[in-house]
Amino acid sequence: MSGETAFHGMLILVVAFLAFLGLILFLRHREAMLRHQERLTALEKGMAVPLAETRASKLPRIYLLRGLQWLFVGLSISLLLLSMSAANRRPLSLESRLSRAQLLKAQGASEEQVGQYLKSAGDEMDGMPYAAASLGLVPMSVGLAYLVFYRKETERAEDKDAK
Repeated sequence: MSGETAFHGMLILVVAFLAFLGLILFLRHREAMLRHQERLTALEKGMAVPLAETRASKLPRIYLLRGLQWLFVGLSISLLLLSMSAANRRPLSLESRLSRAQLLKAQGASEEQVGQYLKSAGDEMDGMPYAAASLGLVPMSVGLAYLVFYRKETERAEDKDAK
């Protein structure tokens, strides 16, 4: 898999993730709008307004669950991208090195510069870089933030109960 193909694959993955996230946000908004419409209709008819549901998000334990989910999703993404990088990494082919050397020469590089490039090009690798695995740090950070928040909330609740 060339670097460009890996980039397109990663771009498709990011776009799919953002589309999924957008769908979730749209459905939550739609649910809130329906609940609001239900309350307005009840008020117009003079009926009792339905009680607001106590959502589980108000409980501190939900932050533990969310934190663990985000943390492990981020870890999974990092491991997946790291393994894809390791599987796709290979030394740059002789054909690619010579092609780049000819390009350098056509752009006005001296024979000495082209020779230096050919000597150093043996260390170059083709494929997805290992740094792509750092993309998983984003959801891991969100998970850690939830876990820290959970910890602080439980400490605050324990202090409140102790008083």
